[in-house]
Amino acid sequence: MYDTLDLCGLWRFQPDPADEGEGVGYSRPDFDVARWREVRVPVDFDTCHPALEAYEGVGWFRRTFTASAAWRGKRVVLRFEGVNVHAKVWVNGHPVGQHDDGFLPFELPI
Repeated sequence: MYDTLDLCGLWRFQPDPADEGEGVGYSRPDFDVARWREVRVPVDFDTCHPALEAYEGVGWFRRTFTASAAWRGKRVVLRFEGVNVHAKVWVNGHPVGQHDDGFLPFELPI
C-alpha cells in the first residue's frame, strides 16, 4: 500500500489572458499570490469567476502543501484526474512536466 495526500480543496487561481505568467514568474515560490482568487478544486474556469464564462485562455492554479517526512527517498508522484487541455506543472519553482491530453488522468514524478 502507499500513502496519498488529496490536494482537492482550496487553491489560488489567476487567469492569464496575455499568457505572460511564465515570463513574469508566476511559478516562482516567492511570487506573491495574495491577490489571486481562492477557488475550490476540482473546478472549471467558468466557476472561478462569472467573467470567465467560455474563457479559453491560460489560467494558473497554485497550492501549498507539506509532504510527509516518510516520503523522503521514495518515489513521489502528482496525479491529476484530468486537466483541460494543456497543463504545465511546477513544484517549488521547478518544472516537473506537462500533459496535453484533456480530461485524461496523468502522473508526474516529483
